[in-house]
Amino acid sequence: MKVRIEVSSLASKHQSGIASYTRLLTEELSKTKDTEVHAHYFNFLGRQPRPDFSNLSVTVEENRQIP
Repeated sequence: MKVRIEVSSLASKHQSGIASYTRLLTEELSKTKDTEVHAHYFNFLGRQPRPDFSNLSVTVEENRQIP
């Protein structure tokens, strides 16, 4: 199964409860057998830090276009 999750809440210096929930959800989905996780976030003008999923099998996709 392929899952695409929007992780813009993790691409911020100040993270909230939504960011914590998103991180935990992404981590658990990546541990699920036969699941391919793609994390997508919007990076306006390259100002947001890239969410770190280096220890997980998550593909991070960045969008720098203006919405």
